[in-house]
Amino acid sequence: MAMQLGISTFTYGWAVGTPGNRPQPPLDEQALLDRAMHFGLSLAQFGDNLPLHELPAERLHELRQRAEKEDITIKIGARGLTQTRLQQYIGIAQTLNSRPLRFVIDEAVNLHLKDFGIRRLPHLMGFQIDGRPAGQGMLDVPRLVAEVSHYERCQTAILEQWVIPEADSATTMAEEAIRATESVKYLKTSGLFAQCARHTKTI
Repeated sequence: MAMQLGISTFTYGWAVGTPGNRPQPPLDEQALLDRAMHFGLSLAQFGDNLPLHELPAERLHELRQRAEKEDITIKIGARGLTQTRLQQYIGIAQTLNSRPLRFVIDEAVNLHLKDFGIRRLPHLMGFQIDGRPAGQGMLDVPRLVAEVSHYERCQTAILEQWVIPEADSATTMAEEAIRATESVKYLKTSGLFAQCARHTKTI
């Protein structure tokens, strides 16, 4: 069975923001659903860079209602495998009718796709590893998907990105969005993933 393709908050790491570097406004939970709909995808994953346990209950319920209305599957993850955090995210997963993927450490159910490149630095003293749009780097995506699919346990594939920051945050986020578009286009037309019947929507 072909894997389902989706995006995550790590597809837009700079738009979500990092500690000490939060754009105004940051990409939030509703905006991630907007992006999924724009790409015609029906899977969105929330990683620990957008901690759902910090959202009020009202926003979590609104997220579930929107996802159900638009037929988008939500996957969630969190950092810190403590008993308290685990119970907290089990509750959030139930609220969102989801599954806490990143706490499931003994079952490979999700592939995180990050294409990359390696280039020599101008001074010739070392190399730099950075992210590339899917299909434009050194990652052999077809081979990776084939190898993972062989075991018939991985059900979903989530696009993630490593984007080198530009001179300012606006330029960085614009580049991040361009790369996301290029990556999703490549992955959707690669024939490697289950086709989604959803049509793209303008945001």
